[in-house]
Amino acid sequence: MSEQPPPRAGAVPEDSGAIPADPDGEGLSYDAFISYSTASDAVLAPGLRLALHRLARPWYRRRALRVFCAPSDLAADPQLWVKLEDALTKSRYLILLASPDAAASIWVAREVAWWREHRSPQTLLMAITDGTVLWREEDGDFDWNVTNAVPAQLAGYFTETPLWADLRGIPANEPRAMNRDDEARFQDGVATLGAAVHGRPKSDLVGEDIRQHRRALRTAWSAAAVLLVLALVAGGLGLIARQQTGVARTQQTRAEHEAAVALSRYLATRAEGQARANPQLSMLLSAAAWRTEPTEEARAALLAKAGQWRSIRAFLSDPDGTKINDMKVSPDGEVLATARSDGRVVLWDPAGRTRLRTLETGVKTPHALAFTADSRRLAVGGADGALSVWDVRDGRRVATLSVDGYRSNVFSLAASGNFLLAAGDDEGRIVVWDLEGSRPFALIKGHRGTVTGLAFNGKADMLASAAADGTVKLWRPGETAVQSKATTTLTVPGQPGRFTPVAFSPDGRFVAAGTYRDTIGGAVVWDVRTRRVVHRLNGHYTPVHALAFLGHSGGLLATGGADTRVLLWDLADEDILGRYEAHTGPVTAIAPSKDSRTLYTAAWDGNVILWDPLGAPMSAPGGAARAVAINPDGKKLISGGSEGVLTVVSLTDPEDTEELRIPGGAPVTRVVTSRERNQIAIATRNEVWLNDPTESTATRLPKAPVRVAGLAFSPDGRSLAAGGADGVVLWDTTTRKATSVGSGRDLYDSVAFSPDGRILAAGAGDLDIWLWDTATGKLIGKLSGHFNTASGLAFSPHGDILASAGLDGRIILWDVKTRKAVHVLTGHPIGASRVLFTSDGRTLVSSDVNGNIILWDVNRGLQLALLPMPGDQVLDITLTPAGDKVLAAYMNGRVLAWTTDVSTALTQICEIVGRDLTAPEARRFLLDGVSRTPCP
Repeated sequence: MSEQPPPRAGAVPEDSGAIPADPDGEGLSYDAFISYSTASDAVLAPGLRLALHRLARPWYRRRALRVFCAPSDLAADPQLWVKLEDALTKSRYLILLASPDAAASIWVAREVAWWREHRSPQTLLMAITDGTVLWREEDGDFDWNVTNAVPAQLAGYFTETPLWADLRGIPANEPRAMNRDDEARFQDGVATLGAAVHGRPKSDLVGEDIRQHRRALRTAWSAAAVLLVLALVAGGLGLIARQQTGVARTQQTRAEHEAAVALSRYLATRAEGQARANPQLSMLLSAAAWRTEPTEEARAALLAKAGQWRSIRAFLSDPDGTKINDMKVSPDGEVLATARSDGRVVLWDPAGRTRLRTLETGVKTPHALAFTADSRRLAVGGADGALSVWDVRDGRRVATLSVDGYRSNVFSLAASGNFLLAAGDDEGRIVVWDLEGSRPFALIKGHRGTVTGLAFNGKADMLASAAADGTVKLWRPGETAVQSKATTTLTVPGQPGRFTPVAFSPDGRFVAAGTYRDTIGGAVVWDVRTRRVVHRLNGHYTPVHALAFLGHSGGLLATGGADTRVLLWDLADEDILGRYEAHTGPVTAIAPSKDSRTLYTAAWDGNVILWDPLGAPMSAPGGAARAVAINPDGKKLISGGSEGVLTVVSLTDPEDTEELRIPGGAPVTRVVTSRERNQIAIATRNEVWLNDPTESTATRLPKAPVRVAGLAFSPDGRSLAAGGADGVVLWDTTTRKATSVGSGRDLYDSVAFSPDGRILAAGAGDLDIWLWDTATGKLIGKLSGHFNTASGLAFSPHGDILASAGLDGRIILWDVKTRKAVHVLTGHPIGASRVLFTSDGRTLVSSDVNGNIILWDVNRGLQLALLPMPGDQVLDITLTPAGDKVLAAYMNGRVLAWTTDVSTALTQICEIVGRDLTAPEARRFLLDGVSRTPCP
């Protein structure tokens, strides 16, 4: 089901029934026929015609398309239909300006009926100017119970979702009343329709329009110069010259603005197109779109990119994109080293994000790196058995290690303290070196395949090796090869395959190895003492090339694979806490910072990415953060967990936390607060509790409904409502007296008070939304429109709009006075669960069970931005007091902050990328001659 499908701009199908294009626009045929109601769109229709004439128009042609628009083209006479039919016959496309007036128009009905009889559905395009249009995918037709803007003659006509542009809310009777946002949206609609008529992708058409605008600017300036010279030569025509110059400047200003709008929209589109191929460029293009012109498309792109890569702290990368085979961070955290496939090793300052120096190793392909414990030396291993040791401070080679007759490729390195270095090769051998004496004291034939991973434990009394032969071995390094014997061989019963990297947990209790078998990659964790498998993790589609434990207890494990993904695992329940997807090549190395608050990853795309591995550290104890709310003082976040524990966290200092416990330890389902009464209400499955933040205990309220699902304070805090399986209960928060309303209607999933406190709304299991007068307790209305329960309700700050989120995936905006739907928003694929308004009432925030958060323009009913899914279910959302962030509670126990403020998003993106567009990038995306500095 869709209210705004994506444009399908492409070539006209051979069997579409469309008349061939008239390339010069001057022949007998028309490219498009505009059908509309003169009652509502008498001004907008000619404006659309003119815009289509101008879009991507070459300077040497009068118009880009030839568009018929009655009655501007025909006089009203008895032969009008004959002339209209003649124009329809000569037209390739019909553009219907859909509105309730158009749906009721006799002339529009005749035009649409003619088109249905003589043309295919692919040649009918629509622009919605008013009313509601809803397409039902399951029926393959419009939902005629809701749709009021489409003529009935189109019932059953379309075989798939039709193409339309949304022009609702644009001033139709006075074009000069358009603001910048309206104009940008109008131009976007023109581009959507024009792309279909031109038979070109929308992005290409917009790019062509930008180029034509630039040519027009140059022509305008040239014309102005010629006019000025001629006027001055004429002597007495100085006044005319000034007038002509003024006209030229006015035209130039308008052309510059139109070009900026078009370029901004183009850049926003390309930013989305680059999201997977080049995340850095995608972020830069979204910033450039906003800096070029703050269009709605640019705003959506900027917020989406800031949300999509919210976990990234920074990039460390070279412009040439040379593959990185390995990456290590020094024990003191001050140096990060990358082994490049061109033979160089680059040393970085990760804090300052600057390159310290480059080591010319002389190795054809360095495969492995290892720091000594004092962070002063770095070992480099690679092809032909080359093994060298470098002084990190001055970049000098201090040792070259070799064994007679040993020329195999070094694929893995591990250092222990300042003395031991282990190297594994492609013949299954392990060499243990004494770094002080630069001598090998153990050469072990340990495996039957390439040694793919080596790691010492923290005490340096055990070495783990992983290999392609499907084994992991634990060694006790001795002073001779004889003493260096494997204490055990670790395998996975019933799971043959090969192991890749290996790592010890910080406390040495566990050892993990990357796995790959039958196109499934993951990791296995063994208990070192018992030698038993304690965790099996499968989540990659390709081999795992890198892994690392995080935290002092080793409760988290990060894995990186050839599928370009990095996964963060909670070993306690083997759940994926985070999916990090910004690399565009196989991930080859992972390393945590000393405090585990930063995760470093490297890949063949030439990038090192610094991640915030946990996002906002606002986890609820005992499992899921099921509910969130802002403390009455506006300074703290309250999150409720599954063991009756509420965590109160400072919004400015995450270390400042406290707990509130609910007797009995039942899971918390909802939390709401009242600033006016300085109270917190907490719902568990069958109970509701009231608490003053100054108190350490909560009071249980009487007569709570069964299976409490909805909870809300009245605006003055004097009343509290709860919805459940057996009705809605209202409490007086002073006397604690309970009153029941709305019983017998299955389950009430949501409740909300109007801003004046006079209306209580509740979403019921019978699919309706019920309204009560809070003073009398009488039922005063019912809203019907959802196909599943409304699980989220919110009144706008002015009380004129009620938003409902349905488990059918739809968001409906209701006019509270008329009880009619104003907009039906269809951006959630399924299970819309929560809604809330920003303080100015202009933006609506919604969430769903798939983890998506969407920002909506309330007045126009348009999607502003999609904050991408982090891979877990959203249970609850709330806004910070400033309204610049959405705080979302997820099933995995985390509470994450998503920015809704464009300025914050721009700053965040610029800090992450840390560079400007290169000259080739600027030329590629039509920014030549424009500032290449999208970040302020």
